[in-house]
Amino acid sequence: KKLKAFNSNSTLFKLEENTVIPNPDILNNFKSFDSYQLNDADFNSLINKDSKSNFSIIIVNRLLQNNYFSRRLSDKHIVISIFDMDKLSIHEGITLEMYITRFIYGFVSVYRCFNNSLPSNEIVSQFELFQNDVKGCLFDFCIYKPQVAMFFREPKISPEALVKLRTKSLPAGFIEALNKEILKLKISRYYKIKDWLKANPVKAILLTFLVGLIFSELLGNLIYDLILAFKP
Repeated sequence: KKLKAFNSNSTLFKLEENTVIPNPDILNNFKSFDSYQLNDADFNSLINKDSKSNFSIIIVNRLLQNNYFSRRLSDKHIVISIFDMDKLSIHEGITLEMYITRFIYGFVSVYRCFNNSLPSNEIVSQFELFQNDVKGCLFDFCIYKPQVAMFFREPKISPEALVKLRTKSLPAGFIEALNKEILKLKISRYYKIKDWLKANPVKAILLTFLVGLIFSELLGNLIYDLILAFKP
């Protein structure tokens, strides 16, 4: 429900029906849920082949095959893992809704690029829309959670990815809308400052000291001037 509310104003996609499966059968035979890696075939029992949606998204809190964050399961199904989200805690301000939506925009773009279908991973890789260089682009091919977090600082589409998108017959205004809508995934300046303080503790201490010194000096002078002003 939070995910639907967060994306209620999107012009590029609409989240329709949702189903929660609290204890799916694929987990019942394993003692250590947290360490078990789910393979693509494990999701066969969860796939709703009768769905009327353009494509369906399965969201799980488990490791995926080959430690991917998200994977294509079929031409109408994808899976997104929120496993190990605490690895993003070094970049506060990234909510689950923001994290999942990032991948939805990526898959929606692929869906539109390939004539409203989700092609195999091999075909997508040949298109070279996703990039190995991590630059904070929507289409970065990330390996580690902190690399994913880079996108939320300044959400963008790299010039290289834009060139690729423009080679496809996308709906009118799609790229412009995509550029605009991903900006809602940007973390606030408050969290950016917190990130910087965490990454630079020594500089943060020095900065705090200098700011305190400056303001204490100014405040001291102000109080002194007020005393003089009211002195009989």
